[in-house]
Amino acid sequence: MKSFVTRTVSGIILILIVIFLLSQGGIYLLGALGIVSLIGTFELLRAIRMQKECIGFVAYIAVAAYYTLLYFNVSEYFVCLFICLLLLLLALYV
Repeated sequence: MKSFVTRTVSGIILILIVIFLLSQGGIYLLGALGIVSLIGTFELLRAIRMQKECIGFVAYIAVAAYYTLLYFNVSEYFVCLFICLLLLLLALYV
């Protein structure tokens, strides 16, 4: 029963945080999405046991670079970022 109450309270708090972030938008929402993306990348890499490999660090840098490009509103460099990322991953993997 204690676990249910804890999960319910934490769920309510998360919903309030999401409502706040969506209402504020802008840099707050972008920062929160960037943090969630980095956490998701970490969890994915940990599931396949690559969070401490070079390829894992490239993934973290790619997420950070993507959100940096979003922050500075320079979407014309997204393709360049993905091409550079793929070339770096191929160089590390081979």
